[in-house]
Amino acid sequence: SLKSLARYNFLRNLGYNLGDKLKSARIQNNLSRKVIAQRIGVSVSMVVLYESDVRQPSLCFRNLNK
Repeated sequence: SLKSLARYNFLRNLGYNLGDKLKSARIQNNLSRKVIAQRIGVSVSMVVLYESDVRQPSLCFRNLNK
């Protein structure tokens, strides 16, 4: 939607890049997208969307080191 695109562009312009941070944390911890998806209760394709900043998660990722 137009509202989602505007939010995406606003966050991008602020330098807020959650996708890169999520991907870096996943790689540093040697976790696959499948493991992340299982831990946060979403599909692997949703993790890909988060990492590419196409979608923003509506939940907080506090502990991926279970």
